[in-house]
Amino acid sequence: MENMNDVPYVQAKHLGPETTAVMSLVCGEVRRLVPSSIPCGVQVLAGGNKEAVAIAHASGLQFIRAEGYVFSHVADEGFTDSSAGELLRYRRQLGADNVLVFTDIKKKHSAHAITSDVSLEETARAAEFFCSDGVIVTGSATGDPANPHQLTGWYHSLIQQTLLNC
Repeated sequence: MENMNDVPYVQAKHLGPETTAVMSLVCGEVRRLVPSSIPCGVQVLAGGNKEAVAIAHASGLQFIRAEGYVFSHVADEGFTDSSAGELLRYRRQLGADNVLVFTDIKKKHSAHAITSDVSLEETARAAEFFCSDGVIVTGSATGDPANPHQLTGWYHSLIQQTLLNC
């Protein structure tokens, strides 16, 4: 689940508590209605990774989708800094270590010129090193497929899960 209709998105530092509150209510209700055998997760746009962990923990969700986990980028809502260290410390502080963190690498709708010397594989390995539970690889925009030439077998050697075109 995500707050897709909150356009235009704001950066996480400008998210109000009402976003977390409403998303917690919605996610809790969805979790109640969906069989427990089906994993459910949340993403808070844009870059609301800590908020997503809090929502998932409060609502009984299994995972979050995190933007800007490793390496910074420029997105349509502005500069997004990496969040892995702060996010995982927050997850531990909440006692939410059971909430998995799946991370976008080379996030869609973003410019990556500042990290153009870092390959998709290197970014995935950095996410793995920084304890991501899985990486998400997409095309450059919603609905665009991932570039198969960028996935030349490296993702099979990752310990973590690799999700394509989410």
